[in-house]
Parts: sequence; C-alpha cells; structure tokens
Amino acid sequence: PKIADYFNITVSPSELYDYFMNMTRANMKYRKENNIHRNDYFKLLLSLKEQEDKGEITPHVATSVHEDDAVIDQMNYTEEDEKSIDTSEKWFTDESIAANTVIFLTAGSESVNHFSD
Repeated sequence: PKIADYFNITVSPSELYDYFMNMTRANMKYRKENNIHRNDYFKLLLSLKEQEDKGEITPHVATSVHEDDAVIDQMNYTEEDEKSIDTSEKWFTDESIAANTVIFLTAGSESVNHFSD
C-alpha cells in the first residue's frame, strides 16, 4: 500500500470508491438518525466501530507463547513486538467498514451468480 500511495496507483476508479464511501456514510447516518437496529452484517460493523470508539475493544495482541510456536521459533520476540504495536490506531473506520461491505456483497453475489448458471 505504501508503494501504491507513493506512485499514486489505485486499484479501482475514484468514482467507484466515492460511490461506496458515500453509500456507507449515508447508511450509517440514516441508521443513527432514525435509530434503526437490524440484525445484519452492517450492524455488526457499526457495533464494533462504536465499541472501539468508546475504548471497549482494542486490537488483539498475542500475550503468550504456545509450545507449538516454540518449535518453529516464530514467537521468541513477542514481548518486544507488543511494545511496538500502536493500539490507538482505529481499525473500524468508515473506509474499513465500506471495504468490508464491498467484500461481503461481492462474495455473496459470486455464490448467487454461480447457482444461476
């Protein structure tokens, strides 16, 4: 991603990005203003965002070494790595919610298209 940013390379047209971002923000605003609660994927993402904003959840950081990990020697420096992780970084931004929604819709439409052939 940093190289793509440096060279200003995008995967999709800006119109597509703007469309999904506007749709996501409009949906978030509409649900909040009208106090709409549905048991769906979008509500799950919104709940996670609210919990993160309140500080109720933080990114998962490995805290212990499992004996199987010692075999492949990957977790020897876990404690040092924990100190370098920035837990103040937000994971559930409007952009990440829009991205997850697009992935969810794309995956769902792929399975439906497959069965309609």
